[in-house]
Amino acid sequence: MTNRVCHLDGCTMNQTGVCALNHEPDQCPNYIEENVVPQDIGGAVLDAPTSNPTFPPSGALGTEDVSLMLSKRYGRVIGVLGAPDSGKTASLVSMYLLLANNAMPGYSYADSRSLIAFEEIARGSRRWTEGGATDQMTTHTELRDDRSAGLLHLRLRRRSDSKRFDFYVPDLPGEWTNELIDQNVAHRFDFLKSADVVWIMMDGSAFFEPQRRALAVHRTCRLIDRVVALMPMRPPKLLLVVTRLDLGVPEEVKIAPILRRATENGLSIEVCHIASFSDAQAVTPAGKGIEELIDRTFASTPGTISFWPDTPITSEVSRQILHFRRNESE
Repeated sequence: MTNRVCHLDGCTMNQTGVCALNHEPDQCPNYIEENVVPQDIGGAVLDAPTSNPTFPPSGALGTEDVSLMLSKRYGRVIGVLGAPDSGKTASLVSMYLLLANNAMPGYSYADSRSLIAFEEIARGSRRWTEGGATDQMTTHTELRDDRSAGLLHLRLRRRSDSKRFDFYVPDLPGEWTNELIDQNVAHRFDFLKSADVVWIMMDGSAFFEPQRRALAVHRTCRLIDRVVALMPMRPPKLLLVVTRLDLGVPEEVKIAPILRRATENGLSIEVCHIASFSDAQAVTPAGKGIEELIDRTFASTPGTISFWPDTPITSEVSRQILHFRRNESE
């Protein structure tokens, strides 16, 4: 765009249209054309936002998200409890990496609404130093919201019959379990009311160290008592998940007190041994036992009732009817 303007100092041609030298506008040598950029060109296409955009701190799902998803499609909620360094996060990472690499014979990946969260917790397993594995394969879990759990979602396809399974599993700090055991801080575990299966994670190396074994067994027994208190009307199926299978399988007599405590509380319990990771010299391959853990989890869950049940279901008949209706629609 062009426009004519006068470049003579003191001339008012631009304002009044009268030349200070009494020239006609088209004959004045100082009144020339030049390019002018309009004020409205190059500006913002959209109005500035009233506030900066915000994004969720991680890809984990909130309890409201999970409740909405469960209302649309059947799924299982899995509880995962265990002390720090018991292998909770490592087991989830191992499961994710096996599926991502199509290395699980019985299952394949079908979908996930929390891939970002899985990538976040798996990041540590991809760091290597001096050609060997790092001391800590996964990062320590820290939740920004200290009041409620964040849950991860996976949808698996079973190769044998092409059946698909949705399940939701939390990656909780081990400190939460410690506070539940020691101080009965239970408000963070409301999501367990909708869980049919609870994984009790134990560091398997403790069974091979006498100075650690007695305390680890004692605290696991207390944890079972806490779980029963959390879910008195609807006790879950327990899977005792013993990690560090690469070190060997502990003797049954060493695990027996934990199984006995669960039985005394009227709970059904099974033992799963897993090796989330192993070094290059280990005989046990990384991920061993993960598929069996999934098998037992799915086989042990006849169906969830409601993610946030308003009233406890005390009638065995009512529970069977609800399970039948859900399984029938699956």
